[in-house]
Amino acid sequence: MAYSAGAVTDRFLRTYCKLFTAHDMGKYLSEMGIHASKSETEDFLETHPLVFPLEEHYYITRAGA
Repeated sequence: MAYSAGAVTDRFLRTYCKLFTAHDMGKYLSEMGIHASKSETEDFLETHPLVFPLEEHYYITRAGA
């Protein structure tokens, strides 16, 4: 079953409550059949309004804050 990238990222960002890295999100996307480079994932996370960048390349979503 193919999922849209928008639906997958939206679900992740609205429900994930733990600290994570771009690598963690990339792994999740890959498991859902969506391929994104590490730099694409980092750029997405750095600019998304539902994500707070933390120190040492960690992130947390608004759901987890």
